[in-house]
Amino acid sequence: MALPVTFSESDYWELNNSDTSTTGNNSNVTDDPNNEFFPAIGIPNSVILVIVLGGLICVTMVGNVLVCVAVILVRKLRRPQNYLLVSLATSDLCVAMTVMPFAIVNELHQNEWPLSSALCSIWVSGEQVSETNLIFDNEG
Repeated sequence: MALPVTFSESDYWELNNSDTSTTGNNSNVTDDPNNEFFPAIGIPNSVILVIVLGGLICVTMVGNVLVCVAVILVRKLRRPQNYLLVSLATSDLCVAMTVMPFAIVNELHQNEWPLSSALCSIWVSGEQVSETNLIFDNEG
């Protein structure tokens, strides 16, 4: 039987008013009312994070689509061993479209889920299914 965890109001304020900024000063980025979408890491770091991870998503999608198109269009590549590559590329493409965008949101909020619990369940389920699919594809 699990016991419920309770926090006092002072614990809450201590956790929420701790220094989370990366600038080295004692200002807390989460106290800024103009910084609602990027509460944890600040706007400049958030922009860099979105550009890098968004670029990774784009490269992943383009690369995997090219693999699928190459196997479909080039007759010499239509061999059973290349069907495994198409399966892996399709799985990676699904991860890039469904899991990675939510991972960016999760990273922007430093692992505090800002969206609905239903989207959280969908994201975690998609991540688990994708990982399982990759494991089975690599074992095949």
